[in-house]
Amino acid sequence: MQRSWSFSDEWDAFFNAGVTRTWDWDVQERLEMFLAEVQLSREKISGLMVLDAGCGNGLLTEAIASLGATVIGIDYSNSVHRIKKGGKAIFLRGDLNAPPFRPETFDIVFSSGVLHHTANTRAAFDQVAHLVKPEGRLYVWLYRKVEGLRNRLIRTREALIRPICCRLSHPLQSIIVKGDAALQWAITRFVGKRRSFAELVVASYDALTPRYAWKHHAPLHLARWFYEDGFSAPILTHWDNPNGYGIMAIKREQATTPGVRYGLKKL
Repeated sequence: MQRSWSFSDEWDAFFNAGVTRTWDWDVQERLEMFLAEVQLSREKISGLMVLDAGCGNGLLTEAIASLGATVIGIDYSNSVHRIKKGGKAIFLRGDLNAPPFRPETFDIVFSSGVLHHTANTRAAFDQVAHLVKPEGRLYVWLYRKVEGLRNRLIRTREALIRPICCRLSHPLQSIIVKGDAALQWAITRFVGKRRSFAELVVASYDALTPRYAWKHHAPLHLARWFYEDGFSAPILTHWDNPNGYGIMAIKREQATTPGVRYGLKKL
């Protein structure tokens, strides 16, 4: 199991520094990406049940809820306790390997950059796929295996540091992460995207501290999982780049399972 403090520390750094962008995008840009990824208009989102599976800082979760959907954000880290209360979304701390929801509860399950951080990506995929209603939509984005010398060199830093850093204590991780962020900040003054030091600290936590960060083959690898779990065409790829790829598919029609309010299991 991924130790929760890795991402808890990451989002603590995000909230403590007052960062407003997530991976270089502001919340409205991320909302437009979400709509493209699930292939729905703003008007079509209203009234739907949506699960943000691995909601992180919760900014996108709240933005989706502002379109009139009932949205639940779930995360394994303590980020859900740092999110400002009083918004339209519902936030829970929980494990995607044992999600606290009834099967076939959600019209949309959205999981971007999350499942590869679990002990077994396929097992976690099966769990979230089980939560989608018949004719509902599932979007998943995963890290990909790197190809080509240039991309392998870019990943070398992570490959060398993360296996060691993920096993260290909080204070030692913090030293390594901030040192890495300082180096990245210095480099990006001359080349690459310019990010603030606080944004780079968040990015370094994400790259260097997770216990699990599995890399997967080309989109056909993930598309097979969708098919085997009852999803049909159209299967669409989105945000396909050297780092990873996303796929959205619609679940085939089948018998539904009665749920309860918000789909929460009885404890």
